[in-house]
Amino acid sequence: VRCLAGACSCLPVDKESRSAEGDVGAGAGRVGRLAPSARRQVIDFHSHLDLYPDPHATARECTDRGLYVLSVTTTPSAWKGTAALADGSARIRTALGLHPQIAHERKGELPLFEKLLNSQCYKTETVESEKVNTAFFRKGETKIELLESSTPDGVIARFLEKKGEGIHHIAFDVEDIEAEMKRLQKEGFVLLNEKPKDGADNKLVCFLHPKGTNGVLVELCMEKK
Repeated sequence: VRCLAGACSCLPVDKESRSAEGDVGAGAGRVGRLAPSARRQVIDFHSHLDLYPDPHATARECTDRGLYVLSVTTTPSAWKGTAALADGSARIRTALGLHPQIAHERKGELPLFEKLLNSQCYKTETVESEKVNTAFFRKGETKIELLESSTPDGVIARFLEKKGEGIHHIAFDVEDIEAEMKRLQKEGFVLLNEKPKDGADNKLVCFLHPKGTNGVLVELCMEKK
């Protein structure tokens, strides 16, 4: 999983439950009401739990309603306090994050990622074609990539302006990216690039359009030979 620059997505519930019971998810204002049959179907991938008037009450309500919540932070220094708000909840996890729009102001907090993840940042890299600066951490077999737009008009800057910070996409390592692209096209998925393109960390990459993946941007990546 790559924890990047910002997206919010909820798994879909049926239209009848949504229209009859109200909004879905735990966004920045209140927890949406859900029909009983839909409660276990919902994951809020982007909730600022610490911004609620009563975070502890909100956490209890999420648990009572069967919501799974990813509580996000804008800086590493906020992680410990935010995580404590959901202490004891089996359904809420706190994401370690650094908002790309303030990354240039909080570079001194990057060592906090290293302490909290118990992992060193092993690479920083600029991808000129995407106008993005990257920093990589590894935990077990999982890599976490932090992104910062290198220009005001970069793809990450536009994404942040539209959707805000959080998880940007999930990446899957594949052995043969071209074969996997063909397979997924046959399955009906829409590719955002027709051919693999150069990405960070010595990878060839391809993205799938989020309209076919429940609103989550998915990346295929393959190590360059």
